[in-house]
Amino acid sequence: IGLFLGYPFDDVLDFIKKDKRCYFCGYWKVFNNPQEALKIMDAYDLAKTEIINECLKGKEYFEITYNY
Repeated sequence: IGLFLGYPFDDVLDFIKKDKRCYFCGYWKVFNNPQEALKIMDAYDLAKTEIINECLKGKEYFEITYNY
């Protein structure tokens, strides 16, 4: 599921192996490249905020997702 959601492959693999300590937990447990993970999580936060704002404006689901 993590790969489908766009989580980095190495983090998904290390999560499955369970042989490493993670740097931190956000949308997923980060085992590798924490700076890149933060960039991805920031992008997720931005997308979430944009979608919430569009919902609050009264737009329908298909109107919002058409742009993504």
